[in-house]
Amino acid sequence: MSEFHFLRPLWLVALPLAVALPWLLGRWRVSRSTWERSCDPALLRELLVGAGGPGHRAPLLIGSLAGILGCLALAGPTWDQQPEPVYGRLHSRVILFDLSRSMGSGDLPPSRLERARFKLNDLVLGGGDREQALVVFGGDAFVVAPLTDDVDTLVNLIPALDTNTVPIQGSRVDRALALALELLERGRARNAEVILIADGLDPRYRDDGLARAAELASRGHSLQVLCVGTVAGHPVSLSGGGFITDDRGNIVVPGLDRSGLSELASRGGGRYEDMRSDNADVARLNQPRQDVGRGIRDAAHA
Repeated sequence: MSEFHFLRPLWLVALPLAVALPWLLGRWRVSRSTWERSCDPALLRELLVGAGGPGHRAPLLIGSLAGILGCLALAGPTWDQQPEPVYGRLHSRVILFDLSRSMGSGDLPPSRLERARFKLNDLVLGGGDREQALVVFGGDAFVVAPLTDDVDTLVNLIPALDTNTVPIQGSRVDRALALALELLERGRARNAEVILIADGLDPRYRDDGLARAAELASRGHSLQVLCVGTVAGHPVSLSGGGFITDDRGNIVVPGLDRSGLSELASRGGGRYEDMRSDNADVARLNQPRQDVGRGIRDAAHA
C-alpha cells in the first residue's frame, strides 16, 4: 500500500459535493412541487405515498454512491509510480540541418546533401529515449518537427529534405540557433543539446551566429557541430546543366568553413566533428552529455 497514490488528487475535493448534491436536488424537487404550494403540509404528508420513506431515499443513496465512485475514478487511483516529466526534458535535443545551395556540392559523392541525410538518419535512429526536434535552414530557419519521441515520423521526413525545401537562399546559422533555443525554452528543456549539420557560416552573420551559440551555452545547453564537405570544395551542379555562378559569371566553388564551425562549437560549449565515411562521428554525437546527471540533481531541487 506504500506505493498507492492518486494521479489527480484534486478530484477528491469534490467528494463532499458528490455526497450532498443528490440530497440537495431531492429537497429542491420537493420544495418546487405544486402540491406543496397548494396543500397544507400535514395533509400533503398523507397524500404523498411513501414520502420520506425508504423508497424515496433509495435514489438519493444511489446518486451519492455514484458520485463518490465517479470522483474516486477521476482521481486516478494507481499503484504504479509515474516517471518524472523533468527527466525526459533533460534528454531533449534539436538537430539543425543545413539546406543552403552549397550543400549540393559534389566534393562528397554523390553530394554533401546526400551524405548528410544519411548521417541525419543515423543520428535520429540512435537518439534513444531523447525527445528530438528537426529544424532546417538556408536564408531563414523553419521547424520541420517540434520536440517529439516519435522516431518513425522524423525518419520519414528526412528523404524529402533538399536544397529547394527552404525558399530563401543563404546560410543563416544564427536564425537556426535562435529557433532551436525557442523550441527548447517552449519545451522547458534543461541541459539539452543542439546538433548542427552544416558546411559553413555566412560571413555577414558570423558574429550573430557566435553570439547565439554563446547564449545557448549560457542557458545550460550545448552545441555540437558535424561539419560537411572538404576544404577544396566542388562546384554545385544545376538540374538543367552547368554550375552555380556568382554575379560576375564565375563558377562558385564552396569550400568548407572549418574554422568558423569549430569556433561555433567552442562558443556553444560542445564538440566539433568532421564528417567521416564510417559511423564514428555519429556515435560520438549520440553519446549522452556528461553533465546530464548533474542536471537531473539540479532539476530535482529547482
